Amino acid sequence: MVSTGQRTEDLSPAASETIPRGARKNYRPYWTEELQGLEDEMSTTRQEVEDNPSPKTNDAYKAACDTYKTAYTQAARKNWMEKTESLNLDRSGHKLWKLARAMNDETVRPAQIVIDHQQNTLTGQKAANCFVDNYAQVSSVDVPKEHNDWIRRELRNLKRDESPETIMNKPFNEKEMKEALNTLPQKKSPGPDKITNEMLKNLGRKANNKLL
Repeated sequence: MVSTGQRTEDLSPAASETIPRGARKNYRPYWTEELQGLEDEMSTTRQEVEDNPSPKTNDAYKAACDTYKTAYTQAARKNWMEKTESLNLDRSGHKLWKLARAMNDETVRPAQIVIDHQQNTLTGQKAANCFVDNYAQVSSVDVPKEHNDWIRRELRNLKRDESPETIMNKPFNEKEMKEALNTLPQKKSPGPDKITNEMLKNLGRKANNKLL
């Protein structure tokens, strides 16, 4: 009988050759076959320095590094200029943000969450449901009905006693500001300040605190 490990080893090469590949991990839009060749050459010369250290191999490695770094910088700059020239900042702001992350070698997609549950590997919605079920079991609290009724009465009293003037004079908090920004149309043209709604929606927490 063939073991699971042996079956996996047999299927992996066939899967790699026949299954279409999707989005590449650590994709860099400026990467070319020429850069790949220069990187391979740099790795080869580095290995030669480690195996046979000498002035000759060391000079070859430094030359390969300089050539690779120069080509890398030129390719990145050229790709950046070509991409940004074709973008419409009024309508394609999200593409610019995505491109900027990719050009900076930042992770565009978060890593997938994997949960092992009862000898099963769960991802996506199944992993989320498993987490919620386990959390519900340990976090459920039996609250007496009398206490719930008292809380509801107190909340009603607070809402009744708070005057509209007091509410209107309160400064915005971070949650209210985020909810307001989420209501902005995504592709609306910017005003005289040239700031699009999409730029506001993509502000980080520090920038939002500055606005508050």
